[in-house]
Amino acid sequence: AAVYKDKTGVLWVGGQAGLTRLDAPRRQYRHYILPGRPAFAQDDTSVTAIVGDEQGRLWVGTDYGVSRYLPADDRFEFHRLVGPHGDPYQSSVSALFEDTRHRFWIGTESGLILFDRTSGEVQRRFMPDPRRDDALPNGFVTSLCEDGTGRVWVNTLDGIASFDGLHDSFRRYTESDDPRHSLGSNTILACLAAPEGKLWVGTDNGLDLRRVEAGED
Repeated sequence: AAVYKDKTGVLWVGGQAGLTRLDAPRRQYRHYILPGRPAFAQDDTSVTAIVGDEQGRLWVGTDYGVSRYLPADDRFEFHRLVGPHGDPYQSSVSALFEDTRHRFWIGTESGLILFDRTSGEVQRRFMPDPRRDDALPNGFVTSLCEDGTGRVWVNTLDGIASFDGLHDSFRRYTESDDPRHSLGSNTILACLAAPEGKLWVGTDNGLDLRRVEAGED
């Protein structure tokens, strides 16, 4: 399920039965069945994430990809996530995030995607690789956040990782690391930037507060 309040005060609520638009001031209500559902699928398209970008555009993540709201037509335009050879990435979207550099990130249950909203294409896909220490720690991305230094953090089911944009790599942190950086659990659910260079990290075993060191990446 996902909930988002846009700049006009409209509340968007998503779940297994699709997406609902609640305009309380105008007392208006509308339910949307989102596009993109394959012909073989028996259930409605489930909404897993909702976010608005810097241009005020609404994006919705589903079981099958992402959709952008077209207010002039009051409908959604579907974007299937496909690889360089046109092969679709068969994975549910689990998180949507735009950083301060206006990069648009799509977390899925099998990898992290950098998405070009202008072309509607996948720019880059990051996957876990057990042979590399600087790869994404786990394929299931639960959420993303950004700290006060502009560093993007990726939360997964096996630790949290900061993204190094210069080298397209990650620095991973888990519960077994050095005590200064250790976490209460490897199952990371959320993170939030805090004052004084700190980061709140929510896990399935409580809440951790860690310091973000300048230049640690």
